[in-house]
Amino acid sequence: MPLAPSLAVPDWMRTPNPVVASGRAPSRWLNQTVAKIRRTYARTIAFESVARARHGVSQMNPVAKAISFLSLLVAASVVRSPEVLAAVAGLGLVSALSARMPLISLLSRVVGSAAFFGLVLAIPVATAWVTPGIEAARLGEIAVTWPGLERGGCLLARLATAILIASVWQSTTRWNDILGSLARLGVPEIFITMAQMTYRFLFILLETLGDMTQAREARQISGYRAQGSRAYAGAGSAILFAKSATTAHEVQMAIEARGGMAKSVLLRNPGWSKTDFVVLAVCLTFLVLSIASGVTHAF
Repeated sequence: MPLAPSLAVPDWMRTPNPVVASGRAPSRWLNQTVAKIRRTYARTIAFESVARARHGVSQMNPVAKAISFLSLLVAASVVRSPEVLAAVAGLGLVSALSARMPLISLLSRVVGSAAFFGLVLAIPVATAWVTPGIEAARLGEIAVTWPGLERGGCLLARLATAILIASVWQSTTRWNDILGSLARLGVPEIFITMAQMTYRFLFILLETLGDMTQAREARQISGYRAQGSRAYAGAGSAILFAKSATTAHEVQMAIEARGGMAKSVLLRNPGWSKTDFVVLAVCLTFLVLSIASGVTHAF
């Protein structure tokens, strides 16, 4: 039997593949940031671990808890007495301790959020341009007054107290119970629907972000620097929001095809206990004291 004729091997098959220089180790800044965001969101919102543990204020009736914490939020916004404001903040910390919340994580979140959102307003308020008075310090042509420091500190203290109360309420109450209690209190259905859709859509947004970063890493041949990751994060934000808008439009069409949003928010109704009435009475008392402090104090 004759042998098959030998074929010449092409030159391009004889040339070895070039070795990609390793250089600097690839940066995983983007992947680590996305993974941290997803873990934080899952730990604080999705798992609802504190609300499911059923300790302290987590056991309260959702409607009673909603009235109590809304009263504290209003009290923190109208209070003029530093003593009453400190008492409201202390009540929020006691509620967090009763529910066995991680106190260090809670305080770091409160302080960081208050500094990020409040310093933008507190710093200008502390200057002599906005609040004239006795000068406390001067940096060039910028003078800081004692009344300005007092008002700026008041602003930061109120904001931190409100964030603390809202964080404790959100962490100790399941999301459906929050929406159901607000619906019981007469909040319009359109706001309940928007909040419910936003909560569900956040999961889709994070999953889309994770898929985008994983797909980019799979297509990457060689290592990439942190600067390239940050550049991709900026450009990818536009793509992410474009996908989000498309998904939102598809969800809207699906809702319209079904004849509108169904009222699917179910509220657990375990009944009111003596503890619920006591906590509610204490919170309403703080609300009355906060309103009264606005007449007798100029804080």
